[in-house]
Amino acid sequence: MKEGDIVRSTGQGRTKRWGNHIGTIIKVENNKVYVKWEKTCFEDEMEPNEVELVKNLNEVIKLEFSDGMIIHTHGNLRVVEFYDGWYVVGEGKLIAVQEEKSGLDLIKSLNNHNG
Repeated sequence: MKEGDIVRSTGQGRTKRWGNHIGTIIKVENNKVYVKWEKTCFEDEMEPNEVELVKNLNEVIKLEFSDGMIIHTHGNLRVVEFYDGWYVVGEGKLIAVQEEKSGLDLIKSLNNHNG
């Protein structure tokens, strides 16, 4: 990853309960990645595993809801907690689940079915 790359939060580490956000890397230093998040005016110091490179902006699939929530459904399947509950998000999917564990179980099942 390098300055100027577009990234999204992975749901790992501090981003576990963030949902999924898109940002731009503004600096890489000492194994830290500094990201300015979309629609914010601040930068965040991130661990490399907390962000993932968006290879092609055309692959970004964005769902916008009337309450202002935006969910990006591109990338690998992951479990994300939003204000209204847990979801499996990724590969163009948005699937509501009861809890984090059931989301992880669903991802495992989907991966076994596809692989």
